[in-house]
Amino acid sequence: MALGDLDGDGDLEIVGGSSFSRLKCWENTGTPEVCSYVRNDAMLTGVDAPMDGVFGVALPDVDCDGDCDLLVIGWAEAWYLYLNEATTPVCSRNWGVIKSLFRAGDKQ
Repeated sequence: MALGDLDGDGDLEIVGGSSFSRLKCWENTGTPEVCSYVRNDAMLTGVDAPMDGVFGVALPDVDCDGDCDLLVIGWAEAWYLYLNEATTPVCSRNWGVIKSLFRAGDKQ
């Protein structure tokens, strides 16, 4: 699991998965001080990897533009990097403006 401000509102959302599931997202609809989480997988619209389970997740700012990008590690050394190209702050319902930057180790 990873924590990051996906919608630019100053609080942290949760992104996670497991070896038996795809990525999931929980949006913090509360405040940074009083968290209230609601599952909102729409925040990950456009993320299609990995299909066979998640080994690790990170939300670094790879391109140094002030928003969270997404690194996902799957099984069999498959990893995926998605760049958040949305303008910050963004509505959480529109955050799916991301693209795959790099894909390595896909299963053949």
